[in-house]
Formats: sequence, C-alpha cells, structure tokens
Amino acid sequence: MSTVAWDGKTIAADRGGVTYERMHLLDKLFVLDDGTIAACTGVYEIGQLMLQWYVDGKKPEQFPKAAQDPDNSTTLIVIPDGHGQAYQITSQPVLVPVECPMAWGSGGDIALGAMHAGANADKAVQIAGKLDIYTHPENVVHSVVK
Repeated sequence: MSTVAWDGKTIAADRGGVTYERMHLLDKLFVLDDGTIAACTGVYEIGQLMLQWYVDGKKPEQFPKAAQDPDNSTTLIVIPDGHGQAYQITSQPVLVPVECPMAWGSGGDIALGAMHAGANADKAVQIAGKLDIYTHPENVVHSVVK
C-alpha cells in the first residue's frame, strides 16, 4: 500500500511497504535514464513489471498479464522526460492523461483532500501518513518536475 501525490509541479510518494502485516521501506518513485519520472502504487511487484514494460518500449502485446487482472489495483504514474504532463497506466497498456492535483493509493483520498486545502504534494503525503495506516509518514520522497 502507498500514497503518491501529484500537484502539477511535484510528485511525492511515501516509502512504506507492507508484507505479512509488517511495515518496511522500499522505493516507489524513480527517475529513469531518459529523465522520465515514474511512481507506482498497489502491488509492488506488478508495478515493477509495468515499469519494465514502459522502459522496454510500451509494446501493447508485452503488457504484463498480472497487471490486466481485474482484481489488481496497481497503478503506474509516469511523467515522460520529467516535463509537465503526468499519465497513469492501470490494467491496460494505455497512458491516460492526469489532471492536477491527483493522488493514488491507500492514502490517495486523504492526500487529494489535503492538496485541495492548499498542501503541496510532499505535505499531502505526510498528512496521508498520519491518517492512513499503510502510508509511512516519515519517509516521503519527491521529485520536482522541470
């Protein structure tokens, strides 16, 4: 579980992961070699498969089968070349444009409300971490979009 928030200028994510009811730290926000910023929420392993699919050229026929499961709730968020427009990818190999502000994950509703109340993406994830048991409030990372 996780929280990712995008305010149009900054994308932020917590670093908390849960395995067998135990919290641990892992990275959910990445800057790729071409400057693309990516983040994932949901099932971490499926997010990593989706990220690899994206890096490998986004060929529809190679989209991970696990990501297509209707019970899967994994989302990959990408900001190509680290510039402005964000896209989300869920159960199909389609990049869907995202309006700002937006937030995903178990604390997404809390973070979105915080941004509508004036918080930036970093602060929104921190607030989500105080209220959502699956969001780690003290290990928030962010990337500022060019």
